[in-house]
Amino acid sequence: MIETAAAEQGMTRAPAFDVTDVSQIVRLGSRNSSVSHAIRLEGTEWWVKPAEGRYVLIDQSGAAELEMNLAGPLKRGHPTLASSGGLV
Repeated sequence: MIETAAAEQGMTRAPAFDVTDVSQIVRLGSRNSSVSHAIRLEGTEWWVKPAEGRYVLIDQSGAAELEMNLAGPLKRGHPTLASSGGLV
């Protein structure tokens, strides 16, 4: 599981809304918004580059490359639950 505390992300109030699938990440990412969101994604790692904190997550809605402060090792093909707060 990947978790980043809201305080570390500079969040001081409730985010605009929750992000629960990859299609929302893709849609919000295209807006270049500076609004923080509460993020909770479940899927499978397709590609992982741990040294850079980047990976591709696939869920029922699609796939997206993500960057996060990784709290543990990720391995290609393994299921993941990612919880965080931050910018999309």
